[in-house]
Amino acid sequence: MAGEIAEHLAEKIDQLRDEGYSDDEARALARRQFGNTALQQEDSRAAWGWNPVEQFWQDVRFGWRVLIKTPAFTATAVAVLALGIGMNTAMFSVVSAVLLSALPYPEPERMVELRQTAKDGHLMNVSGLDFRDWRAQSQTIEYMAAYGVDEVTVSGSFPARRARMAAVGSGFFDVPATHAAIGRTFSTEEQKPGGTPTLVFGYEFAEAVFGAPANALQKTVRLDGMAFTVIGVMPPEFNFPDTTQVWLPGDLFPDRTGRSAHNYRVVGRLKPAVMVSRAQADMNAVAARLAKEYVDDTGEGIRVMSLYEFLVSGVRPALSLLWGAVTLVLLIACVNISNLQLARAAARRKEMGMRCALGAARARLIRQLLTENVLLAGAGGLIGLALAELAVRILRTAAPANIPRIENLGIDTGVLCFTAALCLFVGLLFGVLPSLDSSKTDVNDALKQGSGKGAGVRHKRWGQMLVVGQIALAIVLLSGAALLIKSYWKLSHVETGLSSGGVYVTDVTWRASADGNSVDGAYVRQVGTQILQQVEQLPGVQAVAFINGLPFQGTPDGDFEIEGRPLPADPHMYPDTDYRMITSDYFKAFGMPILRGRGFTEDDHRSAQQVAIVNQYFQKEFFPAGDPLGKRIRFLGFDRTPQFMTIIGIVPDVRAWGLNQPARSEVYADYFQHADTRMDAALVVRGPASLQPNVERIVTSLDRTSAVNFESMDGVISGTIARERFETGLLALFAACALLLAVVGVYGLLSYTVTRRTSELGVRMALGADSRNIARLVLGQGGVLVLVGVALGLVGSFIATRALDAMLYEVKTSDPSVLLGVVAGFIAAALVACYLPAHRASRIDPSEALRAD
Repeated sequence: MAGEIAEHLAEKIDQLRDEGYSDDEARALARRQFGNTALQQEDSRAAWGWNPVEQFWQDVRFGWRVLIKTPAFTATAVAVLALGIGMNTAMFSVVSAVLLSALPYPEPERMVELRQTAKDGHLMNVSGLDFRDWRAQSQTIEYMAAYGVDEVTVSGSFPARRARMAAVGSGFFDVPATHAAIGRTFSTEEQKPGGTPTLVFGYEFAEAVFGAPANALQKTVRLDGMAFTVIGVMPPEFNFPDTTQVWLPGDLFPDRTGRSAHNYRVVGRLKPAVMVSRAQADMNAVAARLAKEYVDDTGEGIRVMSLYEFLVSGVRPALSLLWGAVTLVLLIACVNISNLQLARAAARRKEMGMRCALGAARARLIRQLLTENVLLAGAGGLIGLALAELAVRILRTAAPANIPRIENLGIDTGVLCFTAALCLFVGLLFGVLPSLDSSKTDVNDALKQGSGKGAGVRHKRWGQMLVVGQIALAIVLLSGAALLIKSYWKLSHVETGLSSGGVYVTDVTWRASADGNSVDGAYVRQVGTQILQQVEQLPGVQAVAFINGLPFQGTPDGDFEIEGRPLPADPHMYPDTDYRMITSDYFKAFGMPILRGRGFTEDDHRSAQQVAIVNQYFQKEFFPAGDPLGKRIRFLGFDRTPQFMTIIGIVPDVRAWGLNQPARSEVYADYFQHADTRMDAALVVRGPASLQPNVERIVTSLDRTSAVNFESMDGVISGTIARERFETGLLALFAACALLLAVVGVYGLLSYTVTRRTSELGVRMALGADSRNIARLVLGQGGVLVLVGVALGLVGSFIATRALDAMLYEVKTSDPSVLLGVVAGFIAAALVACYLPAHRASRIDPSEALRAD
């Protein structure tokens, strides 16, 4: 461009020379007529459209130079932003994996979960008879399948291991529209009673057992001792439902239960273009027809839910709360950086004034300052992304298994795009106020003052407002975290009714009979008795027992009748209670006393008269004014030929359904009296953990179908509140970060104030103010900000913590002890932050302060 301009000037000079001007006159007149060559070059570049790009690149280079010249400020800002952006990125990856990503199946929006509803509206599983009517009468669901899940022992030419099994009905794999990657799924003939016993393995499970998934085909393995042939392997990462590893044909074994036996879960695939609402209307009509036809279905309905919604609805409130909390942390970080930028703007007033004097427009200054802020946010984002990757690895390990789809957690393209957008947004958010404020510089005033002096009341007020805001936000987060911590502490210290310390449990599996629904009772009594006797003889063992229905791992329940009391006409009104099957030393193993009557003995195992023990809740519910001892009850579906059982004892209540659930009525039956109906049990051992290898050797030598994996009972109980522990820990971490940032904000503002007012404080001391007066002055300024912020935070807490109601156990959101503790703790931390600048102010030397001014 410079060459072209020179050519134009030369042509003009030649033209003027031809007109009679001298060389000097022609050259001067040509330059005068052409104008400012530098300005012409800038105008030409602007006309070409490259000027904005060049200016942006200039802003970027200048911004980096400015940030590099202030390493302390830059490092602090980048660290704060990395913390905020990193936590938000990690939390977004969780939300994306669990709540935002679609189910990994073709047309996942067509997949639905169907449940039966009771009269009171609660959801239930479905009976086999009802399911068959649903499938036959539905007009809107293309495929519908029933299934049940359980833990089984898989054995063969490899060490026995426990696996998650799903017994699935015909058409099950058509619901997710996913079929075997190797081999095939079940044929129609295999989905009939008496068909060939076949299995389908999960890809990862087949790989773990046989080395290569293809090696699993046509292998014979045993499930709970029953032989099956592996005919297929599903695609990698397919584990529907409930992280299943092995699938077997559910229709292989006949189901003789009635409509009151709610044993199955049901999934379906809607017909094309059918919405969930239309399917719901269709199934409402089906439910109405069944209610008229069958007494057991009277008052019961059908609920149709999107499978995605069914899976995530339980965790959405908690994850939304945690994302809101981490967003508040980022907001506090932005406020902190805004405050730092305001303080920094005061030091750059002379620079801004000089640039204005040289012709820089306000918009140009704002763009330059915003570019610096976005660069800061970008640097913080890069480090934050590395922190997020580390956090994701930790979360993937620490997250409880009952959070659906948590195995999909990771940093993917969507998360990277989110982080990039977040960096841009954050840079503009914390930079807009300081940029607008700095661009309002009065040129004359700025050039007259020294760097950092005379920043004006405006900066001071903005800084104070921002500090008050971050204190308020921190109080809201701290209050929520403190409430959850107290709730978790109460929940983890609930009296369960069991003495679980020093108790270890493992699953034991008996060989299944040919019908797949029972075991050889004589074998169970013989081998089970040998296991108990041999384990009991080990030194250090205090008690050993079998139980079917271990507390905190699910308990069967059933309808029963009390001898001498007629059953109601309505089957829904039959008395119902939980039941467990135990051997004689079960209560001794868990330190449960027999309150009245007696426990089970070896004579009961051989007796034809069945016996039972009930808990106190059972007595209060069914014998409120009488004595249950000696009374007889009979479960309607307990055995193949139900018999009356005589109640021989009463024991304390146990919170068997969860620490946050009340005790329920329970009946304990003699395990060996019902040995032919229970295919598995938990072996309970009270004794030192060092004996576990010896116990495993005894069990596997007597029953080769069992895979022994001991777990402490304390661990079983703790696992029931793993999600609460996870949520509380995350919120506590976010609140701690908020506290740190808020305290740093208070310290930063007061420290900057002391620096800016050094001359004033020196004058005060020269006029007679002692160091204590100066310290009180600074502490008073900080104290006012803290008190105002705390007051606003408490108001916000009363409003925001209402969202925690459903997550709290025996703690109110307005708990005064929690709020008082939060306020006291924050004020104590803030006082430390105020003390440091106050102490520095009290040690100012008046002569040096006045001389520096």
